[in-house]
Amino acid sequence: MGCFQYTFHSAVLGMDTKIVVTIPDMDNVKRGASLDEIYDPARRFPVLWLCHGGSQDSSAWLRYSQVEMFAQEKQIMTVCFDAEESFCCDMVHGRKYLTYATQELPRLVRAYFPASEKREDNFVAGFSMGGHCAMKLALHNPELYTACMAMSGAKDQVKMVKLAKEVYGFVPPVHEDAFGPMDERLYGTENDLLFLAKQLKESGKEAPMLYMACGTKDYGYELAYEFKEYLDKVGLKNEFLSVPDAIHDYRYANYVLDQAINKLFEIRKVQ
Repeated sequence: MGCFQYTFHSAVLGMDTKIVVTIPDMDNVKRGASLDEIYDPARRFPVLWLCHGGSQDSSAWLRYSQVEMFAQEKQIMTVCFDAEESFCCDMVHGRKYLTYATQELPRLVRAYFPASEKREDNFVAGFSMGGHCAMKLALHNPELYTACMAMSGAKDQVKMVKLAKEVYGFVPPVHEDAFGPMDERLYGTENDLLFLAKQLKESGKEAPMLYMACGTKDYGYELAYEFKEYLDKVGLKNEFLSVPDAIHDYRYANYVLDQAINKLFEIRKVQ
């Protein structure tokens, strides 16, 4: 598996940032093939866009999971990007991470790496804050992705912050930097996943397949499942993976990533 850490200046963010990209090694697939066949410049790979958890960065998935092994086996590229504590919002106090992730990043990756532009070849997934990010990107820009896997994320953020305060006693002010006031004023905005889901259904646009997962011992399990029930009510096709006894960690996320890549996502075989 080829692995690249690419640092560049983002025009949208107005700062240097980085991505971590993996690309399958085709000599493992095309045994005995010529060098021209192995390194075909016209080949384009399906892409899995990966969103990291809160307080982490684009290296998290590579360090905490077996993403390289799964992606090599299915011959899919992965792109992990820095999202700070943005929840992939165009932040109220901060930078425009939604615009960056959906407008600039795909252009950059497709210009510099062998990434397919086809919607049916593009998937998005994330864990914790990244689960919210993955669902946000899928609902806000359904034309970009064919499927989404939101792990322990994609909830009503107003309820989520209230629950986190009850569980931990304190929540850093990062949510208000991203979303603004964490109260009823959030509902009905582009940062409200419930509103985005309803808006997508009413638009008549083709929605990505929405997969969600949560461990049964995750403190946010009930809120995660509540969002699944909301998607059912709205009429968006979805599936919920309940992982027995799993908690809020990358051991569980690694298991779900394996399920997504190897069983749930319909990934084209690369020739």
